[in-house]
Amino acid sequence: MEPLKRGTLDADLRKAFTIGGYIFYAACEAISKCNLKMLSMMDPDVVRDMKIDSYHNIEDLLATVDFKDKSVYVIPYGGSVMPQLKEEYDAINSEFTK
Repeated sequence: MEPLKRGTLDADLRKAFTIGGYIFYAACEAISKCNLKMLSMMDPDVVRDMKIDSYHNIEDLLATVDFKDKSVYVIPYGGSVMPQLKEEYDAINSEFTK
C-alpha cells in the first residue's frame, strides 16, 4: 500500500517484481476503471487509496449510488469470484470442452 500512497507503485514493482505485487497492481488498475463500492466491516481507510469506497451498512452504500441510466452489479462474495460476461465465459469454456 505504501508505494500506492506515494504514487510509485509502477516504478517500485519494476524495480522489485513479485507476483503478489503484480496482482495488487493489476487489481488497482482494474478498479481505477470503475466506481467500486464495498460492503464490509473493514476500515474504509484501508482501501481508500485503492479508490474503493467501503461502507459498513447497505443503507449508507445505496444512498451513494446513482441508479439512473447505469448498469449496477451487486456481487455477493465479490472477493471470491471472477465476474465475466456470459459471452466471454462461453468462449473460454468452449476451449476446454472440445
